Amino acid sequence: SWAQPTIYAGPDTTICGGANLTLTATVVPQAPIAYAPDSYTTGTVVGGYSDDSHGPVIPIGFNFCYLGNTYNSLVISSNNYVTFNLPNANQFSPWVTTVVPNTANPEVLNAVMGPWQDINPGVGGTIRYQLYGTAPYRHISISWYQVPMFSCTGILYTSQIKLFETTGMI
Repeated sequence: SWAQPTIYAGPDTTICGGANLTLTATVVPQAPIAYAPDSYTTGTVVGGYSDDSHGPVIPIGFNFCYLGNTYNSLVISSNNYVTFNLPNANQFSPWVTTVVPNTANPEVLNAVMGPWQDINPGVGGTIRYQLYGTAPYRHISISWYQVPMFSCTGILYTSQIKLFETTGMI
Protein backbone atom coordinates (compact mmCIF):
# COMPACT_ATOMS: atom_id res chain seq x y z
CA SER A 1 0.00 0.00 0.00
CA TRP A 2 1.05 3.61 -0.53
CA ALA A 3 1.86 6.12 2.19
CA GLN A 4 -0.55 9.04 2.17
CA PRO A 5 0.70 12.52 3.10
CA THR A 6 -0.49 14.03 6.35
CA ILE A 7 -0.55 17.78 6.89
CA TYR A 8 -0.93 19.25 10.35
CA ALA A 9 -0.71 23.04 10.70
CA GLY A 10 -0.99 23.10 14.49
CA PRO A 11 -3.92 24.11 16.66
CA ASP A 12 -6.57 26.46 15.29
CA THR A 13 -5.41 30.07 15.52
CA THR A 14 -7.47 33.22 15.09
CA ILE A 15 -5.77 36.18 13.46
CA CYS A 16 -7.12 39.64 12.77
CA GLY A 17 -7.24 41.20 9.32
CA GLY A 18 -3.82 42.44 8.28
CA ALA A 19 -1.98 40.31 10.86
CA ASN A 20 0.70 37.89 9.78
CA LEU A 21 0.96 34.22 10.57
CA THR A 22 4.07 32.22 9.82
CA LEU A 23 3.73 28.58 8.88
CA THR A 24 6.73 26.27 8.75
CA ALA A 25 7.03 22.88 7.21
CA THR A 26 9.30 19.91 7.69
CA VAL A 27 9.77 17.51 4.83
CA VAL A 28 10.23 13.94 5.94
CA PRO A 29 12.62 12.23 3.53
CA GLN A 30 11.08 9.42 1.55
CA ALA A 31 12.90 6.49 0.04
CA PRO A 32 13.51 6.94 -3.68
CA ILE A 33 11.29 5.06 -6.06
CA ALA A 34 13.19 2.03 -7.28
CA TYR A 35 13.78 1.58 -11.00
CA ALA A 36 11.18 -1.07 -11.76
CA PRO A 37 9.89 -1.03 -15.33
CA ASP A 38 6.86 -3.08 -16.21
CA SER A 39 7.13 -5.59 -19.03
CA TYR A 40 7.85 -3.96 -22.37
CA THR A 41 6.46 -6.95 -24.25
CA THR A 42 2.99 -7.40 -22.72
CA GLY A 43 -0.12 -5.27 -22.95
CA THR A 44 -2.23 -3.83 -25.72
CA VAL A 45 -0.27 -2.89 -28.84
CA VAL A 46 -1.32 0.42 -30.34
CA GLY A 47 -0.70 0.23 -34.09
CA GLY A 48 -0.91 2.52 -37.05
CA TYR A 49 1.83 4.92 -36.00
CA SER A 50 3.96 6.69 -38.53
CA ASP A 51 6.66 9.27 -37.91
CA ASP A 52 5.39 12.22 -35.84
CA SER A 53 1.88 10.95 -35.14
CA HIS A 54 -0.63 10.62 -32.31
CA GLY A 55 -2.55 7.39 -31.88
CA PRO A 56 -6.18 6.83 -30.88
CA VAL A 57 -7.81 7.78 -27.58
CA ILE A 58 -6.81 5.25 -24.90
CA PRO A 59 -8.79 4.67 -21.66
CA ILE A 60 -6.57 5.15 -18.61
CA GLY A 61 -8.65 2.73 -16.51
CA PHE A 62 -9.07 5.17 -13.61
CA ASN A 63 -9.40 8.90 -13.01
CA PHE A 64 -6.02 10.63 -13.12
CA CYS A 65 -5.50 14.15 -11.78
CA TYR A 66 -2.98 16.21 -13.76
CA LEU A 67 -2.39 19.93 -13.30
CA GLY A 68 -5.66 20.28 -11.40
CA ASN A 69 -7.84 18.51 -13.96
CA THR A 70 -9.13 14.94 -13.90
CA TYR A 71 -8.80 12.69 -16.95
CA ASN A 72 -9.88 9.12 -17.76
CA SER A 73 -8.37 8.95 -21.28
CA LEU A 74 -5.16 9.94 -23.00
CA VAL A 75 -3.46 9.96 -26.39
CA ILE A 76 -0.03 8.43 -27.00
CA SER A 77 2.45 10.23 -29.26
CA SER A 78 4.94 8.42 -31.46
CA ASN A 79 7.53 10.84 -30.02
CA ASN A 80 7.52 9.46 -26.46
CA TYR A 81 4.90 11.49 -24.65
CA VAL A 82 1.27 11.22 -23.65
CA THR A 83 -1.24 14.04 -23.84
CA PHE A 84 -4.63 14.58 -22.30
CA ASN A 85 -5.69 16.73 -25.28
CA LEU A 86 -8.01 14.18 -26.86
CA PRO A 87 -8.59 16.14 -30.11
CA ASN A 88 -4.96 15.26 -30.93
CA ALA A 89 -6.01 11.64 -31.52
CA ASN A 90 -4.82 10.34 -34.88
CA GLN A 91 -3.33 13.75 -35.72
CA PHE A 92 0.15 15.18 -36.30
CA SER A 93 2.59 14.96 -33.37
CA PRO A 94 5.47 17.39 -33.86
CA TRP A 95 9.07 16.99 -32.92
CA VAL A 96 10.78 20.34 -32.79
CA THR A 97 13.67 21.88 -30.90
CA THR A 98 11.78 24.79 -29.34
CA VAL A 99 11.08 25.49 -25.72
CA VAL A 100 8.01 23.77 -24.27
CA PRO A 101 5.38 25.03 -23.69
CA ASN A 102 5.22 26.95 -26.92
CA THR A 103 2.01 28.29 -28.40
CA ALA A 104 3.42 27.53 -31.86
CA ASN A 105 3.12 23.83 -30.94
CA PRO A 106 -0.16 23.45 -29.03
CA GLU A 107 -0.11 19.71 -29.78
CA VAL A 108 2.35 19.19 -26.92
CA LEU A 109 0.54 21.22 -24.27
CA ASN A 110 -1.05 19.33 -21.37
CA ALA A 111 1.39 16.48 -21.89
CA VAL A 112 3.69 14.22 -19.92
CA MET A 113 7.00 14.13 -21.77
CA GLY A 114 9.26 11.20 -21.13
CA PRO A 115 11.61 12.59 -22.74
CA TRP A 116 10.42 14.06 -26.02
CA GLN A 117 12.34 12.11 -28.72
CA ASP A 118 12.33 12.07 -32.51
CA ILE A 119 11.63 8.37 -32.90
CA ASN A 120 9.86 6.62 -35.76
CA PRO A 121 7.61 3.64 -34.96
CA GLY A 122 6.57 3.69 -38.62
CA VAL A 123 9.70 1.66 -39.40
CA GLY A 124 9.80 -0.64 -36.35
CA GLY A 125 9.31 -1.21 -32.66
CA THR A 126 6.06 -1.27 -30.69
CA ILE A 127 3.98 1.12 -28.61
CA ARG A 128 1.72 -0.50 -26.05
CA TYR A 129 -0.08 0.12 -22.79
CA GLN A 130 -1.17 -2.03 -19.84
CA LEU A 131 -3.21 -1.42 -16.69
CA TYR A 132 -1.76 -2.99 -13.53
CA GLY A 133 -2.93 -3.43 -9.93
CA THR A 134 -6.24 -3.06 -8.12
CA ALA A 135 -8.18 0.05 -7.14
CA PRO A 136 -7.40 2.42 -5.64
CA TYR A 137 -3.69 1.83 -6.39
CA ARG A 138 -3.60 0.94 -10.06
CA HIS A 139 -1.21 2.31 -12.62
CA ILE A 140 -1.11 2.47 -16.38
CA SER A 141 2.17 1.79 -18.07
CA ILE A 142 2.80 3.18 -21.58
CA SER A 143 5.83 1.70 -23.37
CA TRP A 144 7.83 2.52 -26.46
CA TYR A 145 9.88 -0.61 -27.16
CA GLN A 146 12.81 -0.83 -29.57
CA VAL A 147 11.53 2.07 -31.68
CA PRO A 148 14.13 3.28 -34.22
CA MET A 149 15.44 6.82 -33.88
CA PHE A 150 14.30 9.01 -36.79
CA SER A 151 17.67 9.81 -38.39
CA CYS A 152 19.62 6.81 -37.09
CA THR A 153 17.26 3.88 -37.50
CA GLY A 154 19.93 1.45 -36.28
CA ILE A 155 19.64 2.96 -32.79
CA LEU A 156 16.60 1.53 -30.99
CA TYR A 157 14.86 3.49 -28.27
CA THR A 158 13.00 2.02 -25.27
CA SER A 159 11.09 4.05 -22.69
CA GLN A 160 8.15 3.85 -20.31
CA ILE A 161 5.80 6.34 -18.65
CA LYS A 162 3.71 5.23 -15.66
CA LEU A 163 0.70 7.10 -14.27
CA PHE A 164 -0.41 6.09 -10.77
CA GLU A 165 -3.96 6.19 -9.44
CA THR A 166 -4.69 7.98 -6.13
CA THR A 167 -1.15 9.29 -5.62
CA GLY A 168 -0.99 11.07 -8.99
CA MET A 169 2.63 10.05 -9.30
CA ILE A 170 4.24 9.95 -12.73
